[in-house]
Amino acid sequence: MIRCPECKNLLKPYCSKLKRGDRIRYYKCDICGKAFRTKVKIKVEEKIIKDEDYDK
Repeated sequence: MIRCPECKNLLKPYCSKLKRGDRIRYYKCDICGKAFRTKVKIKVEEKIIKDEDYDK
């Protein structure tokens, strides 16, 4: 969670979207009404299974 820079209120995300491998979280302060966005980089792990290992 992040804090509003104006009123120091703790903010919870009201929406989260995945765009081009990045997670974007949207926040809005209930006290002062400011809106914020944060971007989180997501690393995608891929595991490649060879055909001979898959048959076992």
